[in-house]
Amino acid sequence: MGATAKPAGDDEARLSRALTFTSGKLLKKVRNNAIKIHWIGSGDRFWFRHELAQGSEFLLVDASTGNRRPAFDHQSLATALSRATGETLDAGNLPLTSLEFSNDPRQLIVGIEDALFGCDLEKILCTRKPDAAPVGDLVASPDGSSVVFRRDDNLWLRTLATGQERQLTHDGIWDFAYGDTDAYLDEAKVATRRAGAPAPLLGVHWSPDGRYILALRQDLRAVPARLVLTEYLPPDKPDPVMHVRHVAVPSDPQRAESAMTIIDVRTGITTRAQIDPQSMNDWALPYFTLGGFIRWDSAGDAFIISANRGGTRYRLSKVDMRTGAVRDVVTEEGRFSLRLNPYDYARPNVHVLNNGREAIWYSERDGWGHLYLYDVATGAVKRQLTKGPWVVADLVRIDEAHRQVYFTATGRERGRNLYYRYLYRVSLDGGAPQLLTPEDADHEFDADHDFWEGPQPGSDFSPGGQYFVDSFSTATAPARYVIRAASGKLIAKLAEADDSALRTSGWKAPEQFVTKAADGKTDLYGVIYKPRDFDPTKKYPVIEQTYPGPQGKFAPSTFRGYFNYMQPLATAELGFIVVYLDGRGTAYRSREFRDTFRGTDDPFGSADHAAALRNLGKARPYMDLDRVGVAGQSFGGYGSLRSMLLHPDLYKACVSSVGPGEWIDFPGDTSNERFFGVPGQSKQARDYFDLVSNVRLADQLKGNLLLIYGGVDEIVPMRSGFKLIDALVRANKQFDLLLVPDSPHHVGAEPYGVERTMRFFMDHLGGPRDR
Repeated sequence: MGATAKPAGDDEARLSRALTFTSGKLLKKVRNNAIKIHWIGSGDRFWFRHELAQGSEFLLVDASTGNRRPAFDHQSLATALSRATGETLDAGNLPLTSLEFSNDPRQLIVGIEDALFGCDLEKILCTRKPDAAPVGDLVASPDGSSVVFRRDDNLWLRTLATGQERQLTHDGIWDFAYGDTDAYLDEAKVATRRAGAPAPLLGVHWSPDGRYILALRQDLRAVPARLVLTEYLPPDKPDPVMHVRHVAVPSDPQRAESAMTIIDVRTGITTRAQIDPQSMNDWALPYFTLGGFIRWDSAGDAFIISANRGGTRYRLSKVDMRTGAVRDVVTEEGRFSLRLNPYDYARPNVHVLNNGREAIWYSERDGWGHLYLYDVATGAVKRQLTKGPWVVADLVRIDEAHRQVYFTATGRERGRNLYYRYLYRVSLDGGAPQLLTPEDADHEFDADHDFWEGPQPGSDFSPGGQYFVDSFSTATAPARYVIRAASGKLIAKLAEADDSALRTSGWKAPEQFVTKAADGKTDLYGVIYKPRDFDPTKKYPVIEQTYPGPQGKFAPSTFRGYFNYMQPLATAELGFIVVYLDGRGTAYRSREFRDTFRGTDDPFGSADHAAALRNLGKARPYMDLDRVGVAGQSFGGYGSLRSMLLHPDLYKACVSSVGPGEWIDFPGDTSNERFFGVPGQSKQARDYFDLVSNVRLADQLKGNLLLIYGGVDEIVPMRSGFKLIDALVRANKQFDLLLVPDSPHHVGAEPYGVERTMRFFMDHLGGPRDR
């Protein structure tokens, strides 16, 4: 039968139907999909918000028994809050954002957005508490009695009870001030300015006993001041606002030098820590400034992580807080950048025991990501704690009293999904790991995974470590929640997500697949999304959605992951087959898997993605490989365009959102030199930046291209997009361009960007056809 495309007039109906299937709308059909556990004080009780068919309830749970009860009298609280706010609040839909308990269950402190209320449920009375002062530029002492702040480039101390202030440092100067860093993770400049909020004071840490402060500053005078972005349409000003800051790029001969000062708060004495001025590079800088890693032993000394430029050498170092002496405990070097966690944006899997005698260090030295126990005094490895062809994901908890390490790992349970995470524990004194979460599912311990985003929904240990709530889901079933003892013993079932309304809408779980990489041997994993009215007798255009960066793994492998910002379900509903896969070069596999494409002109392994699509098409005749598109954002924006430039015979259409055109003058982001090297080290290193540039390949564009950029993107500045645009114009290439003046980095995931992407693929790839 001849090929027949749907009439063009059907496009609006297709689009309208698809936009009802976006991730946000679908997730509203799933109750209790992302429960967040809130432990109370240091005990074994917690509260959580439980969604019901109509409204929700707040429950108080005793983890030792699993017994649960209402956390408070919902009707009394609704009445009291209604009187206090002047709004009518429903007892079944209380909009609480925080909840604090006292010894008296009738006395609560509750939050609604940014407001706090003290509530007496016996009197049915709530009183608004005074708004807290902005704390972004204040760093509180452990006991909360005083704060450190910056004034005139130096650090000052304020005693809160008296308001008394005293100057702590005197050597801070302009552009070498305390709190000054080449902060490449500062992504909130626009929001901070518009809110009139102070810039956060980064890199200032108190010792747990409150005696010492360890403070970082970087000498920005040698780093050029660069225009990072321009707010062309600021809502609060008639003229554009320029944001200029000192920020290094790969072509700079060196990054900012660092200085670290020890302040004895009791005596006022300051001591310079004897760190290498070039030791705060790669992920070491955000580990310190954002609190991703700093450990203190019982003697009061600090342990920090340092790294060279490019991240090929990492160290764990001990800082003597009395003398400033620095001693390296662990030093590890590699041919390529090292990882201290398989996911770049997570906390490092490094820990120093409180007695300061032993340290846990993560390494891929045997080809897989594992944990090693070190003797701090000698710097020698005492033992390898985990071993085998599998990967430790996250250090979750260390029980020092019982010498047990709790961690998640992938790939250890044979015959199961390779990317499912499970919780294990292993003794610091050796032995085999013990599986604590036996269900064939992904067990999500993300309570503090992204160290700058803070706790997220997921599994979590009680403060004392005797119990944990286990949140797990599979590729086909949403989250279930149970309470377990630290031994893994099941205490009670807590809750279950309900996806019945979602399935009533016609939703079905995507198809998971395993196929071969470009080498014909390596297994690659991914998912295929199909429209609800899928007909296997037709041929469908194919869209690959991609984020091929080495930072982690990104193809969904669990229920919650299916509903992501790329809108794969809505895109499929347009009449496309949507494919998402992880090729070689991504994480949670072996070191060899991750480093496969290093040093080539295909740094993110588009060859694997092209091979996988062809493999899938051979076994699935409904996939029309003559009509293949690719879309990605950020690193995915670079990777999607790179795929089409390197494989024009396969990819006929591309939507590249906020993708850097090249990397040699890309500001700040540690990932550039981490993945592509340090260009100043050699001519070969410098030439590699040209090899991986999409700007260089602009004249090879053959397919249909839509570029999307946001005017206030603080991660991929407009200048990077303009370089690519200029190269395409000079090459006389035809392409579409969407600039959204007041949109940030997620411009492509905003409603207008999503709709434009959908229309672009409909225009250039069409829809289902008869075979």
